[in-house]
Amino acid sequence: MKKQTIELTKSEYISILKAVYLGAWMANAHRIDDVKEEYESAEKLMLSLASQFGCLKYVDRDEKTNKLYPSVELEGGEPEELRADYNEATFWSELTAKLGAQLFAKRYSEAEIKKMDEDDHFAKLYECIDLYADEFEEFGLENINCPKLEKLHCKK
Repeated sequence: MKKQTIELTKSEYISILKAVYLGAWMANAHRIDDVKEEYESAEKLMLSLASQFGCLKYVDRDEKTNKLYPSVELEGGEPEELRADYNEATFWSELTAKLGAQLFAKRYSEAEIKKMDEDDHFAKLYECIDLYADEFEEFGLENINCPKLEKLHCKK
């Protein structure tokens, strides 16, 4: 396979390293046995270039295996803030979508849903989703009420 050469400034390298780290994290943080090796390989390649750019603070090396890993310096700071922002946005998006879909399924029978055209279906679905989005925007999780959880966590 033919290899290409690219020129990067230190700043560009750091940006790419952070992007590759975040991509590898997103692809594999939740995996155990089915790790996406192509993302791991890209991360290892970028980590291996750290010394050339004077960026060894972003790399840890396992002395026994000689493998490279992202350092706390790379994992923290901006990448951690970006992960936190992403997780927060994803949480609310998924929660509103799932609860909205659940409400939609409760409001309309299968027969009613089958009779809806695509525009009507999505309008009514998003009406349900928007109810939750508005509620969460104003009150967060304050008004979430689950009797099973109340029995476990709330004293009467």
